[in-house]
Amino acid sequence: MSLEQISLLSFTNQSQLNIKSNELQLTINQKEMKKNSYAHLEYLLAGFAACINAVGHQIADELDMELKSIQIEIKGTINTAKTEGFNVQNRCGFESINLVLKPVTNADLTTLKFWMDEIKERCPIYDNLLNATPINLVVTKDFRTKAA
Repeated sequence: MSLEQISLLSFTNQSQLNIKSNELQLTINQKEMKKNSYAHLEYLLAGFAACINAVGHQIADELDMELKSIQIEIKGTINTAKTEGFNVQNRCGFESINLVLKPVTNADLTTLKFWMDEIKERCPIYDNLLNATPINLVVTKDFRTKAA
């Protein structure tokens, strides 16, 4: 078994979120995000597409399958009622996510089906969206900071 720890550190105020890790530095303008309050979910879809792309190319290399590129169409449907504060039973996240992969390859259908099945098996974001992942959410207060 191989386990790796991935961590992100973010610093935020009302107008800006700065995220840093070993591989990533990202600044999100929160004021701009308020114009599209679901842009955060678009980031999740973008990460999903990036993971599908990386895993798809890795598997193609392992199969000696010529893969020039992959067009990935990804759409998510969300129910906004709970996020907007309504007391409903629906989930506040994605109701469904649809992906269409269009690989540019000369591989036959049998190879493409195996390739797709391997992507589903080995893509960590696919797995995390498909299955429940335990999340430990902790709130702490920095008592060194003076509150106004």
